[in-house]
Amino acid sequence: MTNRSLHIISFDNPFPPRYGGVIDVFYKIKALHSTGISIHLHCFVDEIPIEYDELKSCTSYVYFYKRKLKFLQHFQFKPYSVQTRFSKELINRLNEDDFPILFEGLQTTAILNAIKNKSRKLFLRLHNNEAKYYKGIALSEQNYFKKWIYSLEYFKYCQYQKKVFYSFEKIFSLSEIENKELNQISNNSFYIPVFHGNKTVKQFSEFGDFALYHGDLRISDNQRAVAFLISIFRELTEFNFVIVSNSGGEKIEKQIKEANNIAFFLAKNQKDLELFFEKAHLHALYSFQQSGTKVKVINALFNGRHCLINSVMVDDNRIIELCTVADNREAYKQKIIELMKAPFLSKCNRYNVLDNVLNDIENAKKMNKMIFEL
Repeated sequence: MTNRSLHIISFDNPFPPRYGGVIDVFYKIKALHSTGISIHLHCFVDEIPIEYDELKSCTSYVYFYKRKLKFLQHFQFKPYSVQTRFSKELINRLNEDDFPILFEGLQTTAILNAIKNKSRKLFLRLHNNEAKYYKGIALSEQNYFKKWIYSLEYFKYCQYQKKVFYSFEKIFSLSEIENKELNQISNNSFYIPVFHGNKTVKQFSEFGDFALYHGDLRISDNQRAVAFLISIFRELTEFNFVIVSNSGGEKIEKQIKEANNIAFFLAKNQKDLELFFEKAHLHALYSFQQSGTKVKVINALFNGRHCLINSVMVDDNRIIELCTVADNREAYKQKIIELMKAPFLSKCNRYNVLDNVLNDIENAKKMNKMIFEL
């Protein structure tokens, strides 16, 4: 097998894969490694980890760079999330060879202009339309200072991303909608769905015990979604509702005080989360922000029974057909009642669609071919 080496620059430490962005990065690395690629991984982090054996097992080299988190960088031309990920050490390492480079998200592109070989093959994994993303979280954020920060990022990304998109040989879009939008601008985008790590669709009995929400409650959109769902289940006292996260417990506990049918649990790891998945009858998921197909929906489809969402959570029609969709409060409430009383009957269509569309290894092979022109 011909040696194929690839630099991957990650916006965060991808292990453990605790939230959507790093879930895609980690399982993409594993899948690309399985296709025979030698990966040189570079990670921007807030704190440099002492142990990272999981990353060593699927890469040839791993390097960490501490982010430069200075408040004055909010007043630089580049977005703050880009500006804080600049490293001369990284530039020197990249300039030692001419291997192709995969930038994970626009956040990692601060060093673009410092790459010496201007004909070098550069690729971008677009995790979000960052301008749209920051506009969305600015609208959801309750804290006025954070709202101002997110709004500032929105305005900066509006200008920044238009220029940067032309720097790449190919862009691998995570979202169907963003893929179409990009091809109207730069005509170099390809849709590669999110990498997620699931391999099989689990089989369950017809009924579970409760409705479940799971997500990272540090994110303002998820906080807003949980508040919305709590307001509904306060009225549906005949059904139990469980909220699971690795953060945000104190705030949720205040919101669910005196609601006997609603509970919060802290999930420390993936095994904790899987136990709740096995017992849940319904995954009640909601978002106020459109940003491609959410990983939490994919996990629910592979590992759960009924999945109820609103339409902004999925932008691939093949996947949305596997879910129940409701886009306003009353419709969503009615669907909860219907699904909590309905048995879950396993359908081979779920397996067929997920294996065809969301197969990590097959999607890694597609990227491999496009990067190395096999």
